[in-house]
Amino acid sequence: IADAGHFGAGNAFAGRRQTGTQQGIYIATASGELLGSGNQQDADFTAELMRSSLRDSPSPRRDRSTLPASAADRSAIEDSGKADPPVDGLVLDVVLRQIYPRKLKTAPGTADLYLDEEVELSPMESMVIERMRRFASQKSEDYWHVPWNRDRAWFTKHEQTGWIPDDPAIGRVFDVSPSAVDRIARFHCTDTIRAIAAHYPKDALSGANLRGEVVKSEDGVITLVYEGAFTLQQEDIPLIGGNEDRSAPVPKRASRSYRPKLLGRARFDLRSEKFIDFEMIALGQKTGGSLMSAFDETQFAVALRLVRDPDEARSQAPRYLALY
Repeated sequence: IADAGHFGAGNAFAGRRQTGTQQGIYIATASGELLGSGNQQDADFTAELMRSSLRDSPSPRRDRSTLPASAADRSAIEDSGKADPPVDGLVLDVVLRQIYPRKLKTAPGTADLYLDEEVELSPMESMVIERMRRFASQKSEDYWHVPWNRDRAWFTKHEQTGWIPDDPAIGRVFDVSPSAVDRIARFHCTDTIRAIAAHYPKDALSGANLRGEVVKSEDGVITLVYEGAFTLQQEDIPLIGGNEDRSAPVPKRASRSYRPKLLGRARFDLRSEKFIDFEMIALGQKTGGSLMSAFDETQFAVALRLVRDPDEARSQAPRYLALY
């Protein structure tokens, strides 16, 4: 289907496919007939693409029906319903933000970028900034003013007990469950802002130390504070895309790391066994990353916040839920 679309024959990208990804939006029938495709981050464009694909399709409408599902297909469809948020569990909104070491500016009226004129750029920085300029010039929005992304982190009712002590007395100091720290670090502190970034492998996490303390107890509600740190370090990252000789690979560098400190606070209702508040921030130096990372080292922040509204909780699943 993708080979017949906008990366296929008859366009500027024909014959230049270098990765397993053919990014974009593809409209197709269940039988595999391509009706239309495109690659623009614009809701009006996408809606019109869907309308025109249906309107201009050469196939009769009766041929667009879903193919009969096999027993395995039906099982997979039924299993997909398990991606609902955990009942009475902890659902966190995750916001990831990159903080550039030097100011990136957007010229008025254009999507062009430049750095402070007195800054001397390395050849790598010059190349990537130029790619940023070309990429941003194709965007209708002020693309580089929003270097952030979102995710969700889930903990079941049983898993959330890793965030509270066995003894909820005031002054109680405890270690947060290693499995809880592992989940936050390896699956939710990856630089997916401007990048294709996999989760960190288990052996990449070291020095994890996250402690909690009960600082207040009132009417069955305890207030907790958290403080800690960890290190993520991965070498020999597998090549996702690019040339086999690594002259233009993604990721550009074969190693990455993140060394944040963490600070948080929460309130937990002992009677309902639910969190009623949860906020945590991870902030530290990140190295490596994607082709679009202009600097070898940046500040990287991850903020986690309790999602209270049930509809909001159902609106998004964790990116790496299948690997939990």
